[in-house]
Amino acid sequence: MGKDVKVNIPDHLFGQLKSYLEKTAFNSVDDFVTFVLQDYLDQNDPQENKNLSQDETEEITKRLENLGYL
Repeated sequence: MGKDVKVNIPDHLFGQLKSYLEKTAFNSVDDFVTFVLQDYLDQNDPQENKNLSQDETEEITKRLENLGYL
């Protein structure tokens, strides 16, 4: 893991996060923000190869046929 950097967020948002995190397993706002950002990047990486499996392709084809698109 690399060097940490500072990110500024509004005080009210920090306070809301801190209150929310008291009910979770996250140890700090930093841990939560790191998790959320990494999760977002993992799910939205345009360079990631997102090929569908054969089963997924068949399911989509069936749904499109049932809707009358194919």
